[in-house]
Amino acid sequence: MRNKFRALGVALLTCCVLLTGCGSLAICPGADLASSEVVTLKGFFREHLIYIQQLEITSVDWQRPENIWFVSEARIPPGKHSIGIQQTITTMGTGRTVCVVDGNFEAGHTYKFASFSSTPDDHWYDVLPDQYKGSIGVEVSTPGSNPQKMQLETECSSRKQLCSQVAECRNGSGRPYLCKREPDFKYGLCEQQLP
Repeated sequence: MRNKFRALGVALLTCCVLLTGCGSLAICPGADLASSEVVTLKGFFREHLIYIQQLEITSVDWQRPENIWFVSEARIPPGKHSIGIQQTITTMGTGRTVCVVDGNFEAGHTYKFASFSSTPDDHWYDVLPDQYKGSIGVEVSTPGSNPQKMQLETECSSRKQLCSQVAECRNGSGRPYLCKREPDFKYGLCEQQLP
């Protein structure tokens, strides 16, 4: 009986780790760098009355963490970066939106993604297009100072994977994909190449 409870506990812990995206990503040469020498990015996990909202970091400069789909925190070198993020809202089903945020990130700063906006004037009931521009609220802090709030522009998709080149299109089917760009967008969408 004791082994059944132990196995159940291990299974529940494994599910919690997989579902909450527990983990961090260090994309810096030398994992022992001080906090003052790197940028820290943080997602969030919020439980509301009727839904759960979660934001994870999926890539930095199109480099994805190995063996996992996303992380809740990343330490990266300072400078200009393209950050891939994924917002998941879970109620009776699950809705997922992927975005890319471009920014110039400063050493010694923590950037906590605080709020999410699909488009400047979106509503929860709107049907979003395949690709759209929006913004995300970010709380920026340094040790010993009050956090500052800022908005960063995003390019997002609620249906397809974003890409800057075809190699970024994840494809387990073996079928060829394209990174298709639309006018007025910096990034493209992964689309299956038709014969």
